[in-house]
Amino acid sequence: MSALNSIKATFASMSRNARIGLSVGVALLALATALALWLVFSPRQELLFGNLSEADAAEIAATLGEWKVPYSLSENGTGILVDGQKMLDTRMRLVSAGIPKGGHVGYELFDDNEFGVTEFAQRINYQRALQGELERTIASIPGVQNVRVHLSIRRAGSFLGEEASSKASVALALQPGMQLAKRQVAGIRNLVASAVEGLSPASVVVVGPAGLQLAGAGEGEAGSAGDGADAAVDMSARIQGRVEQLLSEALHGQRASVSVDVRLNFDKVHRTLERPVALPGTTQGIVVRRSSSGGRPAEGAGEAALINEQIEYAHGTEREEVTRAAGAIERISVAVVLPNGVAADERERLMRLVSVAAGLDASRGDSIEMGNAAEVPATAVEAPSAAAGMTPAKAAVAPSLPTRNGLLWVLAGFLLGMVAGVMLMWRRRARPLLLTRDESERAALQVQAWLREERH
Repeated sequence: MSALNSIKATFASMSRNARIGLSVGVALLALATALALWLVFSPRQELLFGNLSEADAAEIAATLGEWKVPYSLSENGTGILVDGQKMLDTRMRLVSAGIPKGGHVGYELFDDNEFGVTEFAQRINYQRALQGELERTIASIPGVQNVRVHLSIRRAGSFLGEEASSKASVALALQPGMQLAKRQVAGIRNLVASAVEGLSPASVVVVGPAGLQLAGAGEGEAGSAGDGADAAVDMSARIQGRVEQLLSEALHGQRASVSVDVRLNFDKVHRTLERPVALPGTTQGIVVRRSSSGGRPAEGAGEAALINEQIEYAHGTEREEVTRAAGAIERISVAVVLPNGVAADERERLMRLVSVAAGLDASRGDSIEMGNAAEVPATAVEAPSAAAGMTPAKAAVAPSLPTRNGLLWVLAGFLLGMVAGVMLMWRRRARPLLLTRDESERAALQVQAWLREERH
């Protein structure tokens, strides 16, 4: 009771503004405590699916509503949150049900057999199902946000020409900042061509964002030139890396500058040769028919001369078709700058090593140049190296700010509020209480009364 009386006396001795401030502080602390407890003990929701399209999010939300599973939307409707304890079970149920379908209809079109369906309708359903399956497969490639596939499947018939073939077109929508490589586009074309009967990869057109054609018929010489440039750059990089590694080992860790330029020939050459085939060891062919005519010689006369002889030869033909492979190496040029102090005989040895490592061929016109670096003053070399050496160190120790959860911020604010309240109460208890004007006058009158009583 003494502690309670002391608290009451302290509260009564405070001014009106101090009482209001203390009451507000206690109320805020109580509210923060209740909020922290609610956040800690309330059921937590975890992300079920994220980065969804509007169609997929609507499909999942409708399914969860049918299953009576509570959910909430996040990330502007692109994410769905459910109870953390039920998240894995709900995800497995959705996956087993084939949800989300991504807006693509596959072979599930044939799950329900309908009687009386015409052949034309069945063919259209098969085409739709095949397009949907291809769309699902292509959409699983990293970086692809949405995809549409259109097929024109060849139908065998007596009124179709021999040259009639299937065709396909693929429209891709990529995620922001993503870009498909040439090999990925070629893989998509081969994937579609392998799934459709009578379809070749050359008949598959791939269109990217903003209608930009990535590959397909009609890409023309520009596409071939681009592919050739990429192949030349890749080959130059491979040769350069191999030569740099060789020189690093030969120079005992010293660095040499290497530049490699590869020129490829992508001209397609088709040559056909035909020549007659004669009998072995002769210039004549195989005898098919031989006829001769002449007169009988008279008695006592000499031999009669041969009047006529006809020989028919069958000459065989040999046909040779030669197709020159595109992408043949036309020329390789290598330039190497060695560090200072490499002797001439050592440079000759390194030149032979580099020639073998790069696969140079003098008859093809390949060339190599090798020389030492120019002398540079020591001060000019040390200053940039020191400055360059400081940058990675600073970058390595640069702190990264960790992300914090909202619950941690609430708890931190609650603790800071409690510390501030305790310090405020301690300062008020340590500070002497100040009396008001009326209280001072009453105290003075009481002291005067005590002094009068002592005198009497």
